[in-house]
Amino acid sequence: MSSAPIRFTDRGQSWRGLQIEGDGSSLKHIVVERVGHESDPYHPAVEIRAQNVTLKDATITANEWTAIKADETPSSATSSFTLRSSLISGNEWGIDARKTVATIRHTTVKNNDDVGVHFGYGASSPEFVNNTVSENGLEGVQVYGGTIHKFKDNVIKDNGQYGLDIFDSAYVYMDGDSQNKIFNNEYHEVLLDGGSEVYLGNASIDEGGYNEIYDTDEGYGSGKRYVKNRTSWTIPAEMNDWGGPNDDPVSSGMFDGPVDYEPFVTPPLTAFLSCAPADGGGTVSCYAGATGGGGNYSYDWNKDSCDGSSTCSVPCGGGVC
Repeated sequence: MSSAPIRFTDRGQSWRGLQIEGDGSSLKHIVVERVGHESDPYHPAVEIRAQNVTLKDATITANEWTAIKADETPSSATSSFTLRSSLISGNEWGIDARKTVATIRHTTVKNNDDVGVHFGYGASSPEFVNNTVSENGLEGVQVYGGTIHKFKDNVIKDNGQYGLDIFDSAYVYMDGDSQNKIFNNEYHEVLLDGGSEVYLGNASIDEGGYNEIYDTDEGYGSGKRYVKNRTSWTIPAEMNDWGGPNDDPVSSGMFDGPVDYEPFVTPPLTAFLSCAPADGGGTVSCYAGATGGGGNYSYDWNKDSCDGSSTCSVPCGGGVC
């Protein structure tokens, strides 16, 4: 039987939240709520100013300002933290990462009044993986001058402005088959501006791809685009699904600015591995070509598979495509 969480709350009086300044601190199975007061609201519920901090199974909710703020340590060093398996909901801001290294996995950030997740100047994220960011008042994920090195398996949906907003020399990289779902956000699903870069999919180096980016509520047009690029740099956006569950036809009108969105994929998707039988049998190195969506793309890479068979066919996933 699971125990009740440790609850940090106001008990009828205004309080200023938790400030973590001890390196290696770990907080698990906690609830932090009701930080701030109308006369003194600007205190984060959890402020991280230390290195190697861990928050796991945390619920941070109903606070007057930011749920989690991470910035430099008292000695001006870069802080670092890992957030896992947590819920950030019903605050003014969700997560505000500044001069910090933030690893965020398996966390839901929803129903915050302003931005869901903000990576500001000096912030980097080795992993932003398997998170859901939804129904926040403004942007879902906002990267202003920061860097995300691995953006993968996230759901970014139903936010009040942009889904993924990348601005002012910020960088977002996607590793392998990214499989993010970015959809039904109020304005552009992905916005790039201010000398920034995002790698949505580059078939030649197996970087990103297999994202689903679409809008079933409003579609595109009247100023809305699935990808809006205000820079002169061409966004690599190959091997993604733009049609969504309705399998809408892919159109150049879904994009504004230089976006390399072809070849694209449409479900269902199957990878076919063509193998040359090895001498004497055994595992062989395969040349793989993926086909799907009416054969509108071709994608080649090497996989060690097939165990000597001449051909084999497997669904996407499981480390195949």
